[in-house]
Amino acid sequence: MLEAEVKKSRNIVEYVLYMFHTEDVIRSCQLNLDLIKDSIIEPSGLDEAEKSELLQWYTLLANQMEQENIEQRGHLSDVIEVLGELSYLHKQLMHVYQDEEYQNLYRIAHVHIVELSKKAARASENPIELAFTGIYGVMTLKLKKEEVFPETLEAVQTFRNMLVHLGKKYHALKEGRLRFTRASQN
Repeated sequence: MLEAEVKKSRNIVEYVLYMFHTEDVIRSCQLNLDLIKDSIIEPSGLDEAEKSELLQWYTLLANQMEQENIEQRGHLSDVIEVLGELSYLHKQLMHVYQDEEYQNLYRIAHVHIVELSKKAARASENPIELAFTGIYGVMTLKLKKEEVFPETLEAVQTFRNMLVHLGKKYHALKEGRLRFTRASQN
């Protein structure tokens, strides 16, 4: 089973961040499958069957990125769909079911989400997407060994806290374990 599938079934937050990274890796290889094979798949240490499965997956994603015209920026429709589901659940937890723990986590993160929205070029108005973008941005800076200011790390931690709670609720909902009654917490 591909790592993305495992993440999607077990931790939706990790899945979204993994897919953001995968999209950027494919872009860095200029959607060139030979380059992806040589630089990512061959050195992976996987057996031939796993390498073949991984190449098929990268091929599918690269083709989809091309078809969806997101070679330079943007996210795959599958990722956007998950972000939409998470955003819908966010609204339900905030306004319909009034999950107090989630509301508190969001209130703490909201200040930083607004700040990120002001700073971001082509900013989204979707707080969930902005939180993911903030976390991914810091991950990228750390991978590049660039400085990340303590205030930024604090802000991103509020995003993580909020998204972890949201992710748990998402999986509980998908597995049929989440039952809401109006204005109560489950």
